Amino acid sequence: MLLVGDSLGMVVQGLPNTLPVTVEEICYHGRAVARAAHRAHVVGDMPFMSYQPSIERALESAGQMLKTGGFEA
Repeated sequence: MLLVGDSLGMVVQGLPNTLPVTVEEICYHGRAVARAAHRAHVVGDMPFMSYQPSIERALESAGQMLKTGGFEA
């Protein structure tokens, strides 16, 4: 299993914390990981405020990640 998490904000982007990371940024990095993963299950971490406001927002974010991020979970 490979996890693409919002910690990429600190590790890759040099941010002071994970709060600014967006669903779009997670999806961008997820696509890169999914292209290279041949046998691993690729999981995406939903970033801050991508699910907290409402169930509807959570479903929209999860759907976007599955559709455009290359994630399997």
